[in-house]
Amino acid sequence: MAALGNVGAMRVLIADDHTMVRESLVAVLQAEADIEVVAQAADGAEAVALAERLRPDIVITDLSMPRLGGLEVVRRLRELLPQTRVLVLTMHQEDEYVLQAVRTGASGYLVKDSAAHELVEAVRRLHAGRAHFGPQAARALAEQLQNPERDAADPYGTLTAREREVFHLIAEGQT
Repeated sequence: MAALGNVGAMRVLIADDHTMVRESLVAVLQAEADIEVVAQAADGAEAVALAERLRPDIVITDLSMPRLGGLEVVRRLRELLPQTRVLVLTMHQEDEYVLQAVRTGASGYLVKDSAAHELVEAVRRLHAGRAHFGPQAARALAEQLQNPERDAADPYGTLTAREREVFHLIAEGQT
């Protein structure tokens, strides 16, 4: 957790199920005077609950997490906290993930092999109301715009929010 009282700082919540990754992200972001990490979540459900309570400016979320996947986190935050900007930070480079993240409301998308300075830049851009997409994500979006007939269909398209949640729980081996 960040030190309280960093007045005027961008308030960030980090959601990733890997402790070392979360701690590394906190270290990178806390080194910046204008960024305050207000909370960390180890799964998607915790991320949504913390975001509702703390109302951060930016949520950085992984896609693959227990209890609630990152796409569902993005979708729920878009509905519950439309002013909160969401940056997806993941190992998934496939176009389908990028397109689904944008369709569900992500304001940015970076892969985890991005440089630390790019993460800081992304947080600042999102806070300024702009989007930030790494080179691979930008390429996927450009290709989709140039070839809209090549549609990566939403596999959840007809499911309600609760049905998506149950689907994720089943996929994780829950009963």
